[in-house]
Amino acid sequence: MEYSAENMKKLKEDFENKPVILGDDNLSYLLVRQEGGKQKRIPCVYVSDASHGYRFVKRQESKLFQRYNEKLGILEPETFEYVSDEYFGYRVVQRQKNAPFQLYIAKNGKFVGNFEYLTTMQNGPAVAKKIGEDDYFFIDENGESSKYYPYAEGYSYGKALYITKNGKFGFRDRKGKLGRITFDQADSYSDGFALVRYNGDPVIFRFFNLAGNLEGLYGYATGYHDGFATVIEQGKTQKMQRDLLGNLTEGRTELGKKVFEYLSGDVTLEELVKDKDFSYDKKFERYATMVENYRLQQRQIDSEIQGKSFNEEKEETEMTARLKSCFEEYRKKDNSKVEKGSKLEFYG
Repeated sequence: MEYSAENMKKLKEDFENKPVILGDDNLSYLLVRQEGGKQKRIPCVYVSDASHGYRFVKRQESKLFQRYNEKLGILEPETFEYVSDEYFGYRVVQRQKNAPFQLYIAKNGKFVGNFEYLTTMQNGPAVAKKIGEDDYFFIDENGESSKYYPYAEGYSYGKALYITKNGKFGFRDRKGKLGRITFDQADSYSDGFALVRYNGDPVIFRFFNLAGNLEGLYGYATGYHDGFATVIEQGKTQKMQRDLLGNLTEGRTELGKKVFEYLSGDVTLEELVKDKDFSYDKKFERYATMVENYRLQQRQIDSEIQGKSFNEEKEETEMTARLKSCFEEYRKKDNSKVEKGSKLEFYG
């Protein structure tokens, strides 16, 4: 890729503000200062957004990451095998394969800790386990550490699975609050539900939903995958498919697939209710209300962490109006699927 002398002069003038040029060959070109004040364009397959004066990059000819100092315009010599995306000002890095993980703090540019296990903060506080230690703990977006647990897993749908010292399973929200219920066994949330188990005679499987309520009673169940879970009702032997609304069918239904697309964000609620092939009953209204409440709560937590204002009353009012509009739109489209004149209910 060639640049005219005029363009290169302009690039030099704009160096502090525009150190990265996006080429038309799917590469990014990083301007790096050389000895004597000269600049060199280095092709990169990855260049992160700038954060507190630094970027992480991967050069075209290298399989490793490096940190780029924007103030000095230089690539630092230290290399990294793995660098995660940045979430709430933190990254997870690993210098070499099988080396300890470290937490990178963007605001001060420091690499801290030596961890055997460390998750990103994409979905909530990081889950960490130090080298040489048995227990796990959480690191929140302020860098504060939690108490220790015999075992913990990364956040999913705003909840993290942990095990207590007496061997019970529970869930922790993004603010560090522990759930009011513990279980004999549990899996992390998948598709908005956590599969939980009560040992006994008989063994009971249930599903823990986004609102923190239990659903179903089964003699056997698997966790959700792509919007469906395999279950066997108590006292029966036939395997059934349970969709996100709790409907049991012999196979995967189009309704179940469409509801999963809504949960995954592939379609909006507005698009779904206008779909001519989408048909539902009151179960979906309850489910959609729960999902939208969950999404509202996560936006509020994100705002608090980032120090942004959040008008809870306004957001709730807008959400309620949006739900009401969508459900009424559906009733106009096909009022045979929802009881005429039924009171519109919202579930928190």
